[in-house]
Amino acid sequence: MSGVPTREIAKKRVNPLFWIGTILIEAAIVISIGFRIPAIKLAIFYILGVIIVLYSNAKIRKGFRRFFREMKYYRMGLVGLLIIFFMAALALIAPFYQKPPRHIMLSAPSWYGQIFERDYYYPDQMIQYIDFSNITYAQNWLSVSSSWKLVRSFVSSYYIDEDKRELVVPVSDVPTIQLSYTEALQTEYYVMINVTAPWRYHVAPRIIEFSFEYYTTYSGGYSYSDFWDLQRNIYKLDCLVYLKVAGKPPEFVRQAYKNISGGAEPPFYDRRFGIIASSSITLSASRKTKIRIRFPETRLERWIFTGKYDMELVIALIFRYNPLRLSLRKTGAIIIHFSSFRVFIWSYYHGVFGTDQFGDDIWYRIVKGAQVSLFIGFVVAIMSVLVGTLLGIMSGYIGGKFDEILMRFVDFLLSIPGLPLLIVLVVIFDQMGVSRVWTIITLLTIFGWPGMTRVIRAQVLSLKARPFIESAKAAGAKPGYIMIRHILPNVLPLVFYYMVMGIFSAILSEASLSFLGLGLTGGEWDSWGLLLHDASQITIFRAPGAVPGQYRLVWWFVVFPGLFLALLLLALTYISQALYNMFAPRRR
Repeated sequence: MSGVPTREIAKKRVNPLFWIGTILIEAAIVISIGFRIPAIKLAIFYILGVIIVLYSNAKIRKGFRRFFREMKYYRMGLVGLLIIFFMAALALIAPFYQKPPRHIMLSAPSWYGQIFERDYYYPDQMIQYIDFSNITYAQNWLSVSSSWKLVRSFVSSYYIDEDKRELVVPVSDVPTIQLSYTEALQTEYYVMINVTAPWRYHVAPRIIEFSFEYYTTYSGGYSYSDFWDLQRNIYKLDCLVYLKVAGKPPEFVRQAYKNISGGAEPPFYDRRFGIIASSSITLSASRKTKIRIRFPETRLERWIFTGKYDMELVIALIFRYNPLRLSLRKTGAIIIHFSSFRVFIWSYYHGVFGTDQFGDDIWYRIVKGAQVSLFIGFVVAIMSVLVGTLLGIMSGYIGGKFDEILMRFVDFLLSIPGLPLLIVLVVIFDQMGVSRVWTIITLLTIFGWPGMTRVIRAQVLSLKARPFIESAKAAGAKPGYIMIRHILPNVLPLVFYYMVMGIFSAILSEASLSFLGLGLTGGEWDSWGLLLHDASQITIFRAPGAVPGQYRLVWWFVVFPGLFLALLLLALTYISQALYNMFAPRRR
C-alpha cells in the first residue's frame, strides 16, 4: 500500500546580504551611543546598511534590474548615473582618506607648472636629510666649527655619537672670567653647523625649510631652568641661518654681487658666514625647530641658483648671557644633542588641483565635500519625499476639510520667497545656539515638500476615479489599504522624479547658503559651497607667481570646486529627465 508522500516544510533561507546590512545598521547604533564618532560617518553606516537590506529583497532587486534595462535607452541618463556613481565613490572613500600635510598656500596644480611654466617649475623635494645613521654620509655633507665674539668665555667640544646617532655639542661657562653688564650683552659664542644641499635647477628655490631635532642634558650645577625657563635662565640659545656657495668662502658671494650690481654691497650680508637668510630665532624646549626661508628673488640669489653651484646653509647656534643674572653663573655643561637635519625645498606647485588659502589640498577638500553635499542632498530629499508623498496621497484620497486646509497651507509656503527666508531663519537659529547643519537640513526639508505634495495630490485625484479603485472599495478594502496597495505604486514614478529633483534643490540651496557665509562652517562639514565661499574671500591675484616679482590668477580655487558642483547638478538633471521620459510613455 503506497502512502501519500509527505511534504517537507522547507526552511526559508535569508539572503546573507540582509544580515550584512542589519549588522551595519546595528553597529552604527551601538557606535552612536557609546563612542564620539562624527555624525557623517555614522550616516554612511546607516545608509549602506539600509541599501544592502533593501537590495536583499528579491522584488527590489528585480526592480533595480528593470530600471537599468530601461535606462540604457536614455544615454544622457546613463551619463548622469556614471557621474553619480563616481561622486558616491568619492563620498564613500572620504572617511578613510587621510588629510595630506599642508603645503604653501595658493599653490598651483603640479601639471600646470610642468606644461605652462616649465622654465620656472621644480617639484617639492627633500634635498638633504642627515640622521647620522650613516656616519660617513653625515661627515661628507655636514661640518661643525665655532668662533667667539668679544670675550672668549665659553668652552665647547663637539662630536658625533655613533651609538645614539646624533651630533653632541657640550657648552660650558668659565665663571672665573669676570664680565660687566656691557660685556655680557656683546659676548656671543657661535657653533656653525654647515649643511651642503645639492641643487641642480636653473631657478632659485622659492622657500627653503630647514629643520632639526634636539634635546638637552646637563652636568655639574646646571639644570633645566638655567637654560629654558625664561624667568630664571642664565643663558640663551638663538639660531640664525646663512646662505653661501658650497666650497667657496663668504667673500666669493660678496664679490659676485658687486660684479653684477655695479659695485654695490650686498644686502643682508655677514662677512663671516654669507647671506643672512633668516631672522634670529630663540630656540625653545619644544625639541623641534622648523625654519622657513623665503627668498626675495634678488639678482644675487638668481645668480647662485643656476645649476652650477651647490648651496650651503650655515646654521649658527648663538649662545648668549642673560646679563641680569651674571651673578648666578655656574660650573658644568649644557649638552645639546642634535639629530635629523632636513633641508626641504617647497615649490608653488602641488597636487592635482593645487591648494587653498590655508595650504590644504583642494582635491582632499573636494573629496570631503562630495561626502557632505551628497549627505545633505539625500537626507533632505528622503525626508521631503516621505512628508510630501504621505500628505499628497492623504489629501487627494481623503479630501474634504483636511484637503482644503492642507492646500491653503501649501499655497502659503509656496508663496514665500525661499532663499531670503532661509537666510533670516539661519541667523535666528544661530542666535539660539542650534547646530548649523541640522538647521539647514530641517529648513530645506520644510520648504522641499509643498510642490511635490500638490502634484501628487492631483495624480491621486485622477486615480481615485479609476475603476480598479472603485472595485477595491466595493470589495470592502479600507482606505489605508487602498492608499498603500493601489495608489502608492501608481505615484511612485512621480516620487522618484521628485526625489532626484529634491537632491538637486537641496545641494544647490546648501551651496548658495554656504557661498553667502550662512551655510556650513567647515571642519567635519566641509562642503563644496564652503569651498567656493573660501575662494570668494581671497584676492583673486594673490597667489605668488613662478616668475619672480609677479602674481597670478588663483583660477584653480574657483574652477575645480565649481566644476564638480556643476557636474553633480548636471547629472541629477539628466537622471530626472530620463526618469520623466521613462515613466511618461508619450514622451518616449
